[in-house]
Amino acid sequence: MTPWIAMPPPPSLNECAWLGCGHVAQVEVFITVPGSSRRVGSVGRFCVGHAVIRGIQAQTRHHGQLWYCPARPQARHHIQAASN
Repeated sequence: MTPWIAMPPPPSLNECAWLGCGHVAQVEVFITVPGSSRRVGSVGRFCVGHAVIRGIQAQTRHHGQLWYCPARPQARHHIQAASN
């Protein structure tokens, strides 16, 4: 029998989305997905180091363009407006 293992709670918007990081999320990563009806998608909010890693992983998988923006609610609006 496998013992029950508690999963950590999901990070808040102010915390890096990299599992177990715990640093402040300073950057939100966005990517375009060629052939998708959505022009720009959010990869997530991360600390600077994990934002670079996750951005490269997303670009390798989706072959889209990346944007790195300060992790603020306004950043999402500006990126989506710029992509239209």
